[in-house]
This record gives sequence, C-alpha cells and structure tokens, in this order.
Amino acid sequence: MDICIIKTTVQENKDAEKIAQYLLENKFAACVNIIENANSFYIWKEKLQKSKECILFIKTRKSLYLKAKEEIKKIHPYETPEIILIDVKEADEEYFNWLIENTKSQ
Repeated sequence: MDICIIKTTVQENKDAEKIAQYLLENKFAACVNIIENANSFYIWKEKLQKSKECILFIKTRKSLYLKAKEEIKKIHPYETPEIILIDVKEADEEYFNWLIENTKSQ
C-alpha cells in the first residue's frame, strides 16, 4: 500500500501550521493532524530537556516520503528535526483513494 504517515514535532503552533499548509498546498500531503501541548523529554547536547511541542501526523504517499522530508527540512525550525516514516500496512479503501487523489503522483 503506497501510503504512510510522517511524524514530526515543533515547539510553536505557528510553525506546525506553516509546515502543514505548505505540504497541503504543494500536494506533498493529503491531511495533517496537529496535536498541541505534548510533553517531550529528550537529550540534547548532553543535557536532559523538557519542552511542550506540537506533534504533526502527515498523511501522504510512501513514494513522496523523500521529497516531503526534503521540503520539511527546508522550513523546519529545528537544527535536527524528528522526521519519522510510519508505514501504513492497511487502510480503508475510500480513504486510500481520497489520499491518492489529493497528493502528487511523484
């Protein structure tokens, strides 16, 4: 199945919305969910960090992942952004067709 979810995080909602809008307008994604106020704990520059972040779940074609990743990196505010591909093994056929219709063919 040629669909996947790309997960990334940002600190500011305005950055999340900027990434979502750019990917949707350029047909690198069919849908982006933004979840605000997630507590993130991580090691950065050898120190334990805690911050509030927005999580983006970007629904797209798996064949667009590399190009979408490039585009996300261009506008992402983090020095080392989290960009993770989550493979979708199965999806509702109507949803799958809608996603394919609303993204670039490559």
